[in-house]
Amino acid sequence: MLTPDARTVLLDDLRAPTGYTIEHAVATTFTLDLTAAMLPPFAIADIGITGRRPDPITLLQALRHASDKVDIFCQAGSIGVPRSEDLVAFLEPMIHQVVPTRNLFHPKVWVMRFVADDAQPRYRLLVLSRNLTHDNTWDIAVRLDSESISDESLEINAPLVALLRWLPEHVHHIDADRATRLRSLADDLSHVTWERPADVERLSFHVVGLPGHDTLSLHAGRHLVISPFVEDDGLARATHGQQEVPTLISRQETLDALSGDALDGVDAYTLAADVDVPTTDETGEDEPDVPLLHGLHAKVYVLEPTDKWTKARVLLGSSNATTPGLTGNVEFLVEVTGRRDRLGIDCILPPDAESRNGLRALIEPYVRQPPLDHEDERTRRRLQGSLRSIAAIEHLVEISDEDTSVDGQTYRATISTCADYPSTEASVSVALLTRRASTADVERRPHLVVHHLPPADISPCVIVTASEGDITESTVVLGRLVGAPDSRLDAVIARQIDDPEKFIRLLMLMLSLGNPSELAALLAAHRGSGSGSGSLDITTSGVLELVLRGLSTGGAGIEDLDRLITKVLDDDVLPDGFREFWSQVSQARRLLEDKR
Repeated sequence: MLTPDARTVLLDDLRAPTGYTIEHAVATTFTLDLTAAMLPPFAIADIGITGRRPDPITLLQALRHASDKVDIFCQAGSIGVPRSEDLVAFLEPMIHQVVPTRNLFHPKVWVMRFVADDAQPRYRLLVLSRNLTHDNTWDIAVRLDSESISDESLEINAPLVALLRWLPEHVHHIDADRATRLRSLADDLSHVTWERPADVERLSFHVVGLPGHDTLSLHAGRHLVISPFVEDDGLARATHGQQEVPTLISRQETLDALSGDALDGVDAYTLAADVDVPTTDETGEDEPDVPLLHGLHAKVYVLEPTDKWTKARVLLGSSNATTPGLTGNVEFLVEVTGRRDRLGIDCILPPDAESRNGLRALIEPYVRQPPLDHEDERTRRRLQGSLRSIAAIEHLVEISDEDTSVDGQTYRATISTCADYPSTEASVSVALLTRRASTADVERRPHLVVHHLPPADISPCVIVTASEGDITESTVVLGRLVGAPDSRLDAVIARQIDDPEKFIRLLMLMLSLGNPSELAALLAAHRGSGSGSGSLDITTSGVLELVLRGLSTGGAGIEDLDRLITKVLDDDVLPDGFREFWSQVSQARRLLEDKR
C-alpha cells in the first residue's frame, strides 16, 4: 500500500478491458491543461503513442474519435492558456466549466463505462489526487473495476452518484444529450459492486461540499496525514480525536507558513531532497520518457483507533488538510479499511527511522526555515481568485460574416458578457485564443471585435488576463459560440492535412481505429514504401484492403472520409490518382447502400 515503486500511468488506466470499447468517460479536475486533455483520447481510441509526443495527424483523429465519448468538468477560471491553439476546437465539446455555489470545485475522478457485444457493460473508477495537467509531482491513484451489477441500488455508491448528478446543474452550459447521458451513467453506477484491491476488506466513498455532504470526519486516535497544503485549523480538523502524536508529511514551504505552535506535538516530515525516483526496465527506446518526479501533491489520511484490535482506515483523494478541503470545497475520496499490519500507519511509514520500506525512503524530518516573503504568491492567488470570479460569468462569442476576399470567406467575432466583471484592483484584458495579439482592456464589461477570421480560427475560447504590477495570471474561458459556420471543424482538419503523406496517415487511422497492431503494420509498410512523394500504389499500400473492409461493414469512417475528400480537401493534398479511385469507391458505396 502506497509503495513508491508502484508506478501507474493514467493512459494505461483508461484503456478498455480486452474485448471491450469505451462508451463514455467522465473526468473531474480542478485545473486543466488543454494539451494534457488531448492525451486521454489516445487510450479511448486505442491508439498507441510512440516517441516523445504524438504526431498532429494521430492526435487529430484521436480527438475526433473521442469528442462525443468524453466529458471533462473543471473549475471555471482554472483552464491554462495553451502554447498552441491547434486542434483545441476538437476539445471544446468535451470541456465543461463548473461554477460551484461556494468555495472551489476540486475533485479528481475518472468514471468509465465499457461495452462489448453480447456482454454486460463494465465500469471503472479512478480516484486521484492529481489534476489533468502535465504536473510531475508525487501523486496517488486508486483504480476500481466493476465486479458485478446488482439489481438494487447500493448505498456505497451514493456519494459518487450524487457528484455525477450535481455536475450538469452547475456548469455554464452543456448539451442536453450529454447531460442526459451523464445522469444515465449515474443511474448505472448506483448498481455497481466494485472489486476490492488486495488487503482491502471494505470500501466506501466520500464526497464533500454537496448538499447533505458538508464535512469529512477524520476522528481517530492515531493519524498519518499526507497533504501538500495545510492550514492551522485544517490540521486541527484532520487530527481530531488524536491520542497519540500525529504524523504529517507536507511541503517545506507549507510547513514554514504555519503558525509557531501549529506543529506542537506533531511529527512532521518533508520529501527528502535526494529522494530516489523508481525506475522500470519495461520502458523501451521508443516509449515516452518517464519524467522525474519532484514535489508532493498526494492527499492521504491513515486513521487508526487506539484499540489494537480495530482496523485501519485509509482515505485517498483530493482533500487537502485545510478547512475548505475538509468542509467547503467539492472534493471526492475513497476509503479503504483493512488490517493494521497491511494498511496501517506502521506499514506505510515504518517506525524504524532507518527503514527503506514504505514511504521512509522518500522523507526526512522537517526542519523549520524562516518563512520566505510570499507577497508575490499572495498576489498570484488573489489574481487567480479574480479570474475564477470572472469565469463564473458566461461569455458570449458571436460570429458574423464579413466580405468574401480573394482568400475566401472571413468572419468577425464579438466577445461580450451580460454582466459586469467583479470589481478588482487588477488590470484586466481579454483576447480571442486564436488572435492573441488583438486584446481589449476591460473596465466593466468586455467588448472585443476581431476581424478577418478564416473558419479555422473561429473559437469560443477567450483568454482573460489579470495583472498587478509585474505579476500576471491568465486563464481560458469557453464562451457560448453563436453563429459559427458548420464548416469550422472541417477547416481545422484541412489546415492540418497539407500534404499527401498526412492524408494517408489520416485515412489509415480513420479506417483502422481500434486495431493498433494492424495500424502499426500498415504505417510501417507505408513509410517503408517511400510513398511520401504524392504517388500511391493502391493495391500494395494496404489502403485498398482498408477501404474494402470499410465498404463491407458500412462503418462511419468511410462516410467521414467521403465528406473530407469531396468537400474539404484540395487536390494537391491527395495522392496522384486518388480522386479517380475514390469516385469508384463512392459509386460502389451507393450500390451497396441500395442493396441494404
